[in-house]
Amino acid sequence: MVERLTHLVADAAGDPSLFARTWVLLTEAPDGGWGLEGHANTNAELVAAARAQIASLQAGQGAGG
Repeated sequence: MVERLTHLVADAAGDPSLFARTWVLLTEAPDGGWGLEGHANTNAELVAAARAQIASLQAGQGAGG
């Protein structure tokens, strides 16, 4: 469903790059509730992605960050 809605938005706008930038909020989804780049994310996936992003940012700041 997330993938279909994401493609629908990009197609309607005539801008294929919107596929990577369109967020879908799932209000009826019991776990997660966010869809990005055509994928419905679970809570565990969102937490893992946030932790990976934080680790990546911290690694780029060096020892003084």
